[in-house]
Amino acid sequence: MKPSENIQNWRLLHALNKKGTLSSAAEVLGIELSEASRRISSLEKECQTIFLDRNSRPAKITLEAKRLDVQAGRIARAYNAALLQLEAIQKEQVGRKQIRNIRISLPANFDKVPLLCALYEYEQKHTDLHLEFSADSGIEALLEHLTDISMAGYLWRGKGVYALPIAQCFNFIMASTHYLRRWGEPRTIDELLSGKHRILMRNRNNRFFSDKLTNGEHTAYVPSSADIFYGDAAACREMLLSGSGIATDLSIGYVSEYIAQGLVKPILVGWHREPWTFYVYCRAEDSENNLIRTIMAHIAQKAFSQISNQWEFWYERLGLPRPPELSRPADKNVRITK
Repeated sequence: MKPSENIQNWRLLHALNKKGTLSSAAEVLGIELSEASRRISSLEKECQTIFLDRNSRPAKITLEAKRLDVQAGRIARAYNAALLQLEAIQKEQVGRKQIRNIRISLPANFDKVPLLCALYEYEQKHTDLHLEFSADSGIEALLEHLTDISMAGYLWRGKGVYALPIAQCFNFIMASTHYLRRWGEPRTIDELLSGKHRILMRNRNNRFFSDKLTNGEHTAYVPSSADIFYGDAAACREMLLSGSGIATDLSIGYVSEYIAQGLVKPILVGWHREPWTFYVYCRAEDSENNLIRTIMAHIAQKAFSQISNQWEFWYERLGLPRPPELSRPADKNVRITK
């Protein structure tokens, strides 16, 4: 099969146009970055057209890729519509047990294993239920019916969703011991932001992005003039572990294994990315669906204890003072925007 005959390649090109980076597009489709790069390269070779300018850092989408996005989007939507129609046909088959398929997106910057295990146990108890998972698909994918439930570390202020707050989350600024041996530890927040140290941050086009750092009533912003590496959660974690920079916005649970091993430690105690709240979302039209609401409640209950316990555990174990701006984590009011 030619690369241009593979629908998944056009879905990837469409996701690349929407997300802006190849790593984010790969996360949406649930494939490895290396696989996404191979697919784009094979499509470029056959079409004799460059879709990703790799001379830029980070790589930029070319005008040719943008011109093809309308057609790529139509292919992707037609493919999704065909899958939905096929699912409907399968459900109509006489004597076939109806399987309810629920697609769930979870944050990349989050220790998903305990939650995944809990949801797997729930699925095992309901033989007519099948759960599928992806990472950081975003609210846009939810509204486009590519997912059914989405957990995210930001509040969606657009229309068409039902949101259930889960928990408020804190992190700390962290560096690897390898980095600190090589480059030393910044003693003040001003030194960190002066350009002497490389800062690792999530991509600016990620809705989770924030350049705001807080310490009680004190606030600082990472200036654009600083030495900044932008990447997805996985890339920032790899750069952190390799001693290539200081991370400001990774969640503690995402690197807890390396903190336990003594490979990563907090620095500039008291400073952290501004607190954020996790929410679990569904489409507003599904807000009265009992199955959707039950799974959302299951996610919220499990994630609440996981999120709160993780950062509180490490703050206590490492002897860090509790954040002065700590407030009750969950606003119990739900939000429906139509």
